[in-house]
Amino acid sequence: MPVPPKSIVIGIPSFRRPDGLRKLLASLELQQDVDDERIEVFVADNDPYGQEAQQVCQELAPGFRWPVTCQIVDEPGISAARNAILQRARETGVDFVAMLDDDEVATPSWLSELLRAEQQFAADVVAGPVKPDFEHPASRSMRNSGLFAAPDHCEGFLSIVRGAGNILISSSALAARGWPNFDPCFGLTGGEDHEFLLRVREFGFRFAWAPRAEAFEVIHASRLRRSWILRRAFSLGHTDTRIRRHRGDTRGLLVSLTKAAALLVSAPVGALLLMLPSRRLWILAKWCRSLGKIAAVMGFQWHEYAPVRITGAAT
Repeated sequence: MPVPPKSIVIGIPSFRRPDGLRKLLASLELQQDVDDERIEVFVADNDPYGQEAQQVCQELAPGFRWPVTCQIVDEPGISAARNAILQRARETGVDFVAMLDDDEVATPSWLSELLRAEQQFAADVVAGPVKPDFEHPASRSMRNSGLFAAPDHCEGFLSIVRGAGNILISSSALAARGWPNFDPCFGLTGGEDHEFLLRVREFGFRFAWAPRAEAFEVIHASRLRRSWILRRAFSLGHTDTRIRRHRGDTRGLLVSLTKAAALLVSAPVGALLLMLPSRRLWILAKWCRSLGKIAAVMGFQWHEYAPVRITGAAT
């Protein structure tokens, strides 16, 4: 019996990356083994002023392989953009919603591999690796900083996946739980995808990993700087702690903070690593991540996606 075609919304949250969006859309046109599926590309433009993503979509839509729709999302923050994608999937009644970020490029087998893994494992959420693609050569120290490491799992079931930069979600699983949204509390700080996935895991969602469903994140030269690496490490530690606080995970919070404090207390010993150029940035990033965790407990909020980075008490 022939397999009925699947309907899919490929959702892309976008903010002021028109060139990246063009590259991503070009990679979607090269997708293989999905000719029988019903696919729509939906871009959530989170910049109501410049509207660069909408301009790109208007330019490419007439000759594009699949229908391309763009919606301006006025509410700032990546949570709002992701929620617009979920709402589109809900309104159109598709079988699946897939997400990619606008600084990524999909390999030709990306979507077919996600769909294959979903069918094989009957998973509610399937994810694939996002690997770094350095725009300019990166030093060994940068590569070893720990910020660009891609997850490496065997194909099959996982307890959870961490991010939504390369993911396929069953709409029926979302509908069964009332279409849970990404929390706006994390819209400007990041971590909205990890918090969302932790929440849906509690609903009983099943997760699977598709190692051949690859996407590549373009790492621009601006990110190959020590200042960016350390800010990013601080942000990751800060967000991790905020998620634990938000969820009331007291035990996990204590364990995480204990490790952070121990790392900072042992800084004089760790300082020996500063003598090794290849490990110097790695230990500095570790310290900054620990500082981010402690800063979150002290009541500071780090806005990764806002011009003003540190404000008053955290939520």
